[in-house]
Amino acid sequence: MWCYIAIVISHNHPSGDPTRCYIAIVISHNHPSGDPTPSPEDVAVTRQLVEAGKVLDIELVDHLVIGNHRFVSLKERMRW
Repeated sequence: MWCYIAIVISHNHPSGDPTRCYIAIVISHNHPSGDPTPSPEDVAVTRQLVEAGKVLDIELVDHLVIGNHRFVSLKERMRW
């Protein structure tokens, strides 16, 4: 199994406050079985990451689960 995390840091915060940075992350990992259906653990971890991001002012842009030539967006599935 592998996992990638992409981090974006910008000096243009959506609030327009020039003293704040905008930080966002995208997380992805594969399921070696080839089935990208999120597991209950994937959903639980994603919920924790969304909540932690709110506390830290870091946006979780998406969590992607990748399988054989397919992927599932947990943001689309969970609609946070």
